[in-house]
Amino acid sequence: MDMQASVTSESTADIPMVKPRKKQRAVLFSLLGLAVAAASGGAVEYWKLIGSRYVSTDNAYTAAEVAQVASETEGSVMQVNVVDSQNVRRGDILVIIDDTDAKLALRQAQADLARAQAQVIAAISDVERTGIDLQRREALVTSGSVSGDELTNAKNRASGARAALDAARAQVALARRAAGEAQGSTGEEGQRHEGCQERR
Repeated sequence: MDMQASVTSESTADIPMVKPRKKQRAVLFSLLGLAVAAASGGAVEYWKLIGSRYVSTDNAYTAAEVAQVASETEGSVMQVNVVDSQNVRRGDILVIIDDTDAKLALRQAQADLARAQAQVIAAISDVERTGIDLQRREALVTSGSVSGDELTNAKNRASGARAALDAARAQVALARRAAGEAQGSTGEEGQRHEGCQERR
């Protein structure tokens, strides 16, 4: 019997020790559950208040309005004033283009204009000269000093001179337009090109 009494006393001594461990474990799991619930609630509130307002990507694409731009003039890019994905507005200077080619085109257009104006002056002289020659021959026809063929040739030369004058004036108009376009492509300062247009 002693043995039974000793076994029961040992088993009762073990039982109270096991119960505090279970209580301690239950309390710890409850605290863990509360910590997880608090962290989840905090994460949800952070997302609602702050996180949903900002976008962050690592080399990804976002759905945004993108427009291609093209310059009105050709040339090598000297300087780029924007970075990738930067917001820009109409009229912002995106790049500075080397205007050497545009300046050369302007000088060529100005030379073409001067040449066309010289041709107009020459054509005016030809019209005046052929007009005087025609008047002289018409005056001499009545006296018989000039044949009908010579008079016809003089009329043809005068008509041709007037046509050449009209063509020379048309060339001046074309050269003026080309010079104006070349002047516009060099810009006011001669270096900056704001003529970028959106293409969608």
